[in-house]
Amino acid sequence: MSEQNQDNGIDRRGLFRWVINGVTGAIGAVVAVVAGVAIAAPSFKKDSTQWLPAGRVLGLQPQNPKPVTLRVVHKQGYYEAVDHEVVFLVRGTDNEVRAISSVCTHLGCHVHWDPEARLFQCPCHGGQYDITGKVIGGPPPRPLATYATRTDSSNQIFIEL
Repeated sequence: MSEQNQDNGIDRRGLFRWVINGVTGAIGAVVAVVAGVAIAAPSFKKDSTQWLPAGRVLGLQPQNPKPVTLRVVHKQGYYEAVDHEVVFLVRGTDNEVRAISSVCTHLGCHVHWDPEARLFQCPCHGGQYDITGKVIGGPPPRPLATYATRTDSSNQIFIEL
């Protein structure tokens, strides 16, 4: 009987080796697919933007930035993370509303509006920005970020974040 099994080229050890290698290969393939999906999936996910209500045009004085705190909800599966973003609304003389970030582009400090100097000023390292967010002094490398805005028929302002 052992001569017959040797003639066919399959013995008990060979069969077990083949089964164990097959199971190990299947487990490795499953782990590789799961790891690959976990690594690659975020790059295929669209960054969803939100239009958040930020107030009414009538509440803004022309050329006088008004800070507004927005509640931004980020959904992460079944969990929702909530951030608060401070944005300055600036109403132009033509009633167009701009939204300017309050985060300094130098080190991420929050700027404030100085009505006497008519500048956004960073308290950390003396960065200065004009009313449009353009750098006019200090170490900031870029202007303040701006966001798209739109106004509906009831003069409600929405900001795209």
